[in-house]
Amino acid sequence: MAGEKRTVRSDRSTGGTYRRDANVYIARCPWTSGNPMLLDRFSGALLGVAVGDMVGAPYEGMTRYEMWERHGKVSGPLIPMVTDDTEMTLAVARSVCRMGRVVPADLAAEFVRWFQLRPATVGRTTFIALQLLEEGVPWDEAGPRTAEMLGGHVTGNGPLMRCAPVALYAANDPHLLAVCSEDVTMLTHAGRTCVDATFALCTCLAAILLDGREEALASLDGRLVGRDRRVVRAVGRGVAGRFPGGRLPLVISTLQTAIAALATTSTFVDAVLLAVNRGGDTDTNGSVTGALAGAAYGRTA
Repeated sequence: MAGEKRTVRSDRSTGGTYRRDANVYIARCPWTSGNPMLLDRFSGALLGVAVGDMVGAPYEGMTRYEMWERHGKVSGPLIPMVTDDTEMTLAVARSVCRMGRVVPADLAAEFVRWFQLRPATVGRTTFIALQLLEEGVPWDEAGPRTAEMLGGHVTGNGPLMRCAPVALYAANDPHLLAVCSEDVTMLTHAGRTCVDATFALCTCLAAILLDGREEALASLDGRLVGRDRRVVRAVGRGVAGRFPGGRLPLVISTLQTAIAALATTSTFVDAVLLAVNRGGDTDTNGSVTGALAGAAYGRTA
C-alpha cells in the first residue's frame, strides 16, 4: 500500500504460514466443498495475493523508469519478502475462519493484534485507523474519525489489498458481498470512493470464481449500477485494456491497473508482471492483480 515511501520487510517464514492459513480458510468455506474448479480458483486467489505482493514489494514507490534503470524489467520475485498486503489479507482470513462469517468487531481485533507486532509496512490511513483502534476507539468509529483527521481525503488502496477473503466468502450472495466489502473497507477507509472500489474488486473476484474470467469481465460494468462514477469509468477502461493515466485517486488507479492487466494477458504470470512493471505502488498492484489472476487461472498457474 502506498501513501508514503516505506521500507519493506523481508520475512522468510511468512510464505509458509500464509499457505497453511490460506489452506485452512479454503477448507472451512463450505459452499466450495466438492467442487474442484471452485476450490482451485478460490485457493488461487488467496495465494495470488502473496505471490503478487512478493513480486512487487522490492520496487514499491519507484516509477517504471527507475525500476528498469536500477533492476531491468521485472521477471519474477527478487527476494522472499511480503508487505502489509499479504499480512492483512491473512488477518482477514483468520477472522472469517474463526467466526464463520465476517464480523467487523473481530476483524478490528485481528488487525490490532497484527498492528501490535509493529509491522514495518503500513500505509498512512491504515496506520491512523489502527492506532485509534488500539487506543480503544470502537470499530465503527475508527474509520470515520480517521477520515475526519485527514480532512475527508480518504482514497488509499488499503481495502483492495486485503478484501480477497471477504469476496470469496460471500461470492454466491450478492447482497452479503456488498455488506461485507463495505465492512472490511470502513474499518480504516471511510470514504465512498474506497467503498465502491472495494465492492467493484470483490464483485469481479466473485464473478471470476463463479463464472470464469471472460464472462466476469464482460458482465462487470452492469454489476456496478449506482456506484461512484469514477470507479465505474475506471472499471470500464480496465476491461477495455486501458491502464490509468494522469492523477487518479490511488484506490481507482490500482483497481484499473489490476483489471487491465487481467484483461490484456492470458496467464497468471503475465498479468502480475505487467501490473508490477508499470511501477508505482507495485506491491499492491501486484497483490490485487494476483488475486484476480489467481482466481482466473487457479492455484497451479
